[in-house]
Formats: sequence, C-alpha cells, structure tokens
Amino acid sequence: MYPGLATVDWDFVGAKTGYLTHGFHPYPAKFIPQIPARLIAELSSPGEIVVDPFCGSGTALVEAVAAGRSALGGDVNPVAVVISRAKTLPLNGEDDRDARELADKVQACSEMLSGRLRLMPLSQPDVVVPGDDAIDFWFDPSVARELGVINGAIRACRNSKVRLVAKVALSAIIVSVSKQDSDTRYVRREKRLKAGGVAGRFHAKMIGMVEVLRRLRSNESLKTEAWVGDARRLPLAAGSADLVVTSPPYPNAYSYHLYHRTRLLWLGFDPQRVKSMEIGSHRHYSARNGATRSTFKADMQGCFEELSRVLRSRRYACFVVGNSIIRGEVVDNSRVLEEAGAEVGFNLDDRFTRNIDMGRKSFNPVIGKIKQEHILLFRAP
Repeated sequence: MYPGLATVDWDFVGAKTGYLTHGFHPYPAKFIPQIPARLIAELSSPGEIVVDPFCGSGTALVEAVAAGRSALGGDVNPVAVVISRAKTLPLNGEDDRDARELADKVQACSEMLSGRLRLMPLSQPDVVVPGDDAIDFWFDPSVARELGVINGAIRACRNSKVRLVAKVALSAIIVSVSKQDSDTRYVRREKRLKAGGVAGRFHAKMIGMVEVLRRLRSNESLKTEAWVGDARRLPLAAGSADLVVTSPPYPNAYSYHLYHRTRLLWLGFDPQRVKSMEIGSHRHYSARNGATRSTFKADMQGCFEELSRVLRSRRYACFVVGNSIIRGEVVDNSRVLEEAGAEVGFNLDDRFTRNIDMGRKSFNPVIGKIKQEHILLFRAP
C-alpha cells in the first residue's frame, strides 16, 4: 500500500480538467487527468516509461510527459491516436508560423466561397470530401464543402507537425457542425450554421491549440509515442514498461466506431475496422450480439497476459473502471478485472473508490445510473 495514495480524495470535486492540452478535443468516457497524475507521481520516477494500452485521447500520456516520464500508448480508434499524438507535440516558431498560415488560408477560402471575399487566395486548396453516404446524411452540402476545403488544405500542408495538429482541430469541430446531436447522443437534428461558420470554428480551434502547444517544454531524452493497435498485442519489448495507467472501455457503455464515425471518415479511416477491433462496444453487448461478463473477462485476461510480458517485475498496472449494466444486470467490472488479473499472476495490492460527478453527461443513459468508479492497483508477477 502507498500511504500517499491512501490519503487522496479521489472525487476531486471542483477540479479543473481542461489544463495543459486536455481540452483540445471532446472525448466521452475519459478519466479526469488528476487520477493518472497522482498515480504517475506516486508509482514512478522521472525518466521512467509509463504505458497506457487504452490511451483514448491521451489523458495519461499528457500527464506522464508533464511529470517528466516517457509516455507510450495505443488504442484501436485511430482518431484517438491522432489526438494523443497532437496533445504531446511541442511546436517551435516555424511550426507556429505555418499553422497560422494554414488557418488563415482556410478562413480566406471560406470567405471567398461564401461570397464575402472577392479576391481568390494565392493558392486555393482542393475540396476533399469523403465518398460515403454518411456524409450526405449527417452534413448540409455547404458544411461538407467547407469541411472539404479544410481537409484539402490540411493534406496540402508540408509541415507534418502542423498537419497533425490541424487534423485534430478539424476532428474537434466535426460533430458540432454535423447533424449528429452531440458526442453522447447519436441522433440526427438540424443545426443552423452561418455561412463561413465552419472555417471560423476551425480557425479559432487551430490558433488556440497552437498557442498552448508553443508553451509545452520539449525533453529530448523522453520518448512519446502513440500507435493504433490492440491492447492484447503491444509493440513493446519485454520488460520495457515501468508503470501502466489505463481506463479500459466499460462493456456496453459506448461505441467509439459509431459515435466517431464521421470523424473517422473525414480523417481517412475505416469505421468498420475500428468496429471489428473494439472491446466493450455497446452494440457488441446488445441482446442481439450476446457478449457477456465472461466476454469482457476474456478480453481483459488477454490484456493482462500482454502486460505481464512488457511490465517490469513487481511494478504496477493501475486500472480505473466503473460498473456496467448488461441486459438489466449490474456487472462489477472491478471484480472482473481482479479475476482476469489473478489468472495471469497479477495481485490486487490496493483499491480506491471515487464518486463520479453526476453533472457529467452520460454516454449511455442506462450506464448513467452508475455513480462510482474503482481505482485498482495490480502488481505484476
């Protein structure tokens, strides 16, 4: 047991969660940054390697970098990986200039298309719109065209770091300018957007992100990396990790391939591939598809088996997880993880319980009845 963790008020009532780069992109079901921050500070040392096999939008990776640790993570959702890479990417003065030039170019092209600007920009980007029926269903033609201008400008950008940041800025605004109600409601509704409003949102988002990234400190001795992949098959050497901090997807809670479908399409990814790899998908646990508690246990056991390979002996793997409701029955996912870990030799050294802020919008109304999360500290064999 670590006394420093036992005294933490894990509820973090009123804590600000949008500092550093955490506010770059909406991403439901992520844990608040204060949790990985405390675990990393207590269970690792500067210069060590922190791994998050379900990195999502990179919350743990950002906190690891901020604490002077190398940060490595993966996720089956390529949108999540793009976000994670951008959130840990310091920019220099040249990058800042290129980013502002790109944002201004998009703004000018949008004004020209809407008739508010008569002079054509020196170089007009191609209009690149994904060829998928979902685009016609979820976007007004004028919105799709503005997004296509942004997409074309990003693809033409020669600065790879700026291109990465711009992809995240584009992804961050997509749902808000689409007919999808929100990141947590996959229903269609009409939204009134002013001409040029899409480019305006992109411009503001891009400039805001760049200003934050310019303030990040770069430490060449530290490694930061995010990859697209399965948590049960990590591209890491045996015994290379010093600490694991992660929050796996809760079964029956959220379907990333579905709610992020339009983002996946605009960024050039295949939603069906994400669907086939996703653990815990709400649709996977429907009555029709029939996944159960045992399904989740088997998935987590596979994850623990891989962690036993990459995590140094006697070091910690920390999981943050809440309960699920599968076909009307409450499933204690912390118990599932405890059983899965024990099968591979991971002992549960300690656990803490925190109350979830019920003001946070639920990603599944049924799962919204769950009011607590569990923080589990497993020690590797």
